Amino acid sequence: MKKIFAILMAMCMLRGLLCIAAFAAEPAAGVVLRVSALKEGDTPEYEFIGDYESFEDGWNAAMELADSEAMETNNYDRVVVDLYDDWTAVDGQFTEDFRNGSGFDWDAIYVQDGVRITLNMNGHTINRGLTEWENNGEVMCIDEDADVIIHDGTIKGGWSCNGAGGIHIKDNANVTLDNVNIMDNKVDDDDGAGIAVYDGAVLTMNGGSVSYNASYNAVYGGGVYVENASAFFTDVTFQDNRGFHRSTHGAAVYVDNGTLKMENCQIFGNGLMQESDDDTSRPAYSVINLSNGSDATITGTEFFENGGAYETYTEHNTMKYTTVINTIASQLTMEKCTFHDNHQVYLIQSEASILNAVHSDFTGNHSFVFYGNCARGRDSAFTNCTFDYSEPMLNLEDTFFFNLSDAGLSFVDCVFGDATFNEKDAAQFIDTEEPDGSNYPASIFGEGSLVMIIAILALIAISICIIVAYRKKVLHANVEDKE
Repeated sequence: MKKIFAILMAMCMLRGLLCIAAFAAEPAAGVVLRVSALKEGDTPEYEFIGDYESFEDGWNAAMELADSEAMETNNYDRVVVDLYDDWTAVDGQFTEDFRNGSGFDWDAIYVQDGVRITLNMNGHTINRGLTEWENNGEVMCIDEDADVIIHDGTIKGGWSCNGAGGIHIKDNANVTLDNVNIMDNKVDDDDGAGIAVYDGAVLTMNGGSVSYNASYNAVYGGGVYVENASAFFTDVTFQDNRGFHRSTHGAAVYVDNGTLKMENCQIFGNGLMQESDDDTSRPAYSVINLSNGSDATITGTEFFENGGAYETYTEHNTMKYTTVINTIASQLTMEKCTFHDNHQVYLIQSEASILNAVHSDFTGNHSFVFYGNCARGRDSAFTNCTFDYSEPMLNLEDTFFFNLSDAGLSFVDCVFGDATFNEKDAAQFIDTEEPDGSNYPASIFGEGSLVMIIAILALIAISICIIVAYRKKVLHANVEDKE
């Protein structure tokens, strides 16, 4: 019995090794795409499906395999696709079979609703290759409730008039991009040239970049557009995203009633005026835009070289509006962020928002630091932050501009350098210095006041002890006299 069991175990192990070897084998020459499937179970097990010399054939096969019924029948957890060569879609190359297949929405790469799929790009590029806008002109469309993971590659060349240029993420989908570059995509009269995320969907991006994406005749989201959804970015670069024909709100990111988290990102060169072969881009109204109850947390992120020269703004009459971060009826929390060499008119513009910035540096910019007001009755503050004046583009004297007498904003332990306020009394200063360098009266709960309070309490305690001791001595003397 033991011998039989040993033989069976050996056969199983040999079968497993053969399967792993077959799966791990390098593809033959000419293979563009490999399709596999991850089986359900406690131990991950891959099943090799096939190698394809045509991207279209392979992708359609993957999507047919990823159909919910097929997944259940075959006990698959995810479909896994490996790309072994760059692929560029060329107009007219698709037959009706491809257009009507499971994997394409006309010429856009299509992921069906509810599908669970992983795409390993292995450093390669998928290029839609469009030179003018089209309906469904995005590179990839991810339908509702899909779960998609993409690794290590570049997605470019989309130009859509009814969805994102790069990746269009529909309701409640969950998309993770690891070391993926979204670049050189466009939208015309729509939002989100790089990525658009809608209604309950979640985008998580680790590493990679969103760069050189452009909106034509669009207003919102040159890089990423998030509406009623969530986006999380870690170690992502947002570079040179811009708008043509109309100034763009949110050249890098626009969030409408959504959640945004950024950690250790770089945001630079967005919203500049740039010339293309046949057009000139417009300066952006904002680089990051939050509106309608959005909630943003930004940590360890660097904002630099966003915006353009003074002449750019005067020519396009956008001088009053340009900001690095614009927040309307939303909440913004920043920690350990730096702003330098920006040329937007304001670094932060707030309208009825909650703003809290901690340990952040706002120096060396050609911009005013703050314009507007914060939400009344809510706690908003700059804490342990550093500011300066830095020769803004407009010839005005102040660094901070409040448009309400009660701005709803406090400054705690901040350093102002030569920064000044148009209405100093609109803000509160706690344990810090006023912009003119004089010591502002400290809060009763401040560190200096606390030391003084402790000293006073100690003095009172000592006094009480002396009085009590003295009274005891007097009482004792009176008792002795009576005796």
